[in-house]
Amino acid sequence: MRCRWVAIIAAAPLLGCTMPPQETPAEALARRQVSCSEAGFQKDTPDFRLCVLLQQTNERLENVERRLGWIENEVRFPPPYVGRPYWW
Repeated sequence: MRCRWVAIIAAAPLLGCTMPPQETPAEALARRQVSCSEAGFQKDTPDFRLCVLLQQTNERLENVERRLGWIENEVRFPPPYVGRPYWW
């Protein structure tokens, strides 16, 4: 059991190295524009701008839903409270 914890603690710093770098706003915009172009929208048209805007909105909604999922899990399965209750 102790060896397992030692291995987990030793591997923890390496997990940060496997994360890809965060996407910049310019890269995100370019990715959305390519996606809209592949969907058949012509660049510099209102429909193209609406497509890019909808993709950005959908990404934000996905992030909000992911965060709400984490919050729901925290409420459903709260961590154990250690210490005195606040009313003491």
